[in-house]
Amino acid sequence: MVLDYSKFKELESSSEEIHINIDRKTWSKLKKNQKEEKKKLLQEELTSLENKSNKTKEDLKRMDEISHKLKPKFVEVDSSTFTCEKGSICDQGNSTVVDFLQPLLFLMTHNSLTDFINLIDDNNYDLSVFEEFCLYNLAENIKSKNEAEAKILSKIALYFKFSIQNGKSFVKKLNASLGDEKILAQFEKEVEEFYLTCKESILNLKKE
Repeated sequence: MVLDYSKFKELESSSEEIHINIDRKTWSKLKKNQKEEKKKLLQEELTSLENKSNKTKEDLKRMDEISHKLKPKFVEVDSSTFTCEKGSICDQGNSTVVDFLQPLLFLMTHNSLTDFINLIDDNNYDLSVFEEFCLYNLAENIKSKNEAEAKILSKIALYFKFSIQNGKSFVKKLNASLGDEKILAQFEKEVEEFYLTCKESILNLKKE
């Protein structure tokens, strides 16, 4: 299946402040290592607190703080960013865009194809607009070097791609077939390839 990456073309690259005595490559690697180490330490602290049998109020407060810091970061957009055709789910008299942030956050933690199908079946979302919001956040997470989050968003983006290009019946058949280990492995491989292609596309845009 040929995938369309044109929606990434207009995303602006974010600038990074480089230390005067460090080249860009070394600086980027240093920042990435620092970020990963900080995230690892926070996760270890959270696990330690969760394993405590008698948690104090301070423990619970700290757990909330850490959970908030570890939560995937997303970019909220307003009606000026995504426009919707009259009569769509986005049109509420004044073209107010539906809030896709909460459903996307839900899919980040409930990201099986079954979860996706249920969410789409239960809500009248404009899939094209929702897909664009997902791709926008995928691009932002790639630029921010949030690899784990970007890979999950890549999988969700593929769900949208399959749904829009092939229809719900195809997606439901695919979901039923994922119980086969070979098909599941092939799907996971496609997700990884999609992520790597998106990553290359975004990083090339940053160089332009």
